[in-house]
Amino acid sequence: MASFGTLPAAPLQSVLQAQAAKPLVEQIADSQKRLKGAFGDATLDPTEACLAQPVDQTRYAGKCRHCSQALAPAVPPPPAPIHKLASTLESKREAKLLFDGIKANGVGGQPANLLDTKGNMFGVLICVDNTGQTHVLKAFSGGYAGTQLYNVAGWCDPVPCANQAHHDHLHQAYDAAEQALNAFDRQIQADMATVRQKQAEVDRIGDAQQAAAAAALRPAVQPAGMPAARWQAIQATQQATQATRNQERQTALAAAQMELATAEQTFSQHHLMTSLAASAHLANLQQTRDQASAAVLADNADSRSITPFQGASRTFRNACYAETPTGVFDPNAARDFALHGKTGWCAAPKLLAEAKRLGYTPVSMTEFWMGRAAGFAEGQMISSCAHCQSFVGFALCGLEQQQRTLAQSAALNPPAPAANQPPPAGGVQPPPAGAAQPPPAGGGH
Repeated sequence: MASFGTLPAAPLQSVLQAQAAKPLVEQIADSQKRLKGAFGDATLDPTEACLAQPVDQTRYAGKCRHCSQALAPAVPPPPAPIHKLASTLESKREAKLLFDGIKANGVGGQPANLLDTKGNMFGVLICVDNTGQTHVLKAFSGGYAGTQLYNVAGWCDPVPCANQAHHDHLHQAYDAAEQALNAFDRQIQADMATVRQKQAEVDRIGDAQQAAAAAALRPAVQPAGMPAARWQAIQATQQATQATRNQERQTALAAAQMELATAEQTFSQHHLMTSLAASAHLANLQQTRDQASAAVLADNADSRSITPFQGASRTFRNACYAETPTGVFDPNAARDFALHGKTGWCAAPKLLAEAKRLGYTPVSMTEFWMGRAAGFAEGQMISSCAHCQSFVGFALCGLEQQQRTLAQSAALNPPAPAANQPPPAGGVQPPPAGAAQPPPAGGGH
């Protein structure tokens, strides 16, 4: 997962706020620039200060399995086509606004400091709808900060399963198997701790006995001037006291040794190396957990679908792409990507799935990291990981053509007003007859 720098300074206004302050014709013109920048239209003036011009062309890209299969009959087959979505200065600045907002307010009522324990990938996707309005979608990877918070109002939901009830049942079975395995492991650890505690007690009493025996061997010296009778009486008293103490220590040692033997016997009933029954039980628990995990991952691969911008939906199992070192499609590696627990849970698949559901056309995206992680810094922009690269090419299939079609549509190219008919006050040009009415300004998701 390569990184490409840190987020820039946040703008004074978000994209939606800036758009809301403009007449509709200017909003549509800005949307056209975003679309043309996304597919690289030559008519877009490169000298113009356009924040929607791509600055990182290949950060979110992947090879398309559908296109690869369409080219497969050729001998030798050409390289699989790469579909991509660029990051722009506009999307980067929007990402910085999101970063600042999370720092201040957290996510879904959960504070930002939870990220200090487990971090998340976050992302923004700038889109244009069929009326020329711009929208900004936002998403986070997995569950927020390692919690079970997956669905938050205003954020993109996880890619849905075809049968969510069945998927939830599989997850519950996995959770139960994991809890049973963890409970057995905790019992083993508790038994081991008891054995260590009893062994320490035996060692302490044994050390005390050895110290007393060593002291008894040292000859006592009669103080000068003390009468012999008194000295003998003192010696007799000390010997009697020492004998009593030795007896008490011997009794305590015997009791501690019995407790140690009991603890070791209890431990042996659970410990893998000393109990065949415990070993078999542990193996059964692990097998149950592994089977439940495999069922969840298989359901992730087979019941969640990716809908490209052109063509039919495919499950993750049939959409993921991987290659051999020689550039040939590798079905085994593609299957492994589909079955991996990370595949489909990043911010990017949530963003693209939501854009497709809403009928939006993506034009730019930026993902960044927040919170604790090995190798990442706060606010570090991140490229697609290997798991996302395996299917993002298919997810983006047809996007460039959709961007071109929308940029040339009648809704984004309203006719100029007649010479004797000035535009309405404020310069707002009504959409052509039959065109869908745009939503209220600033109404992005």
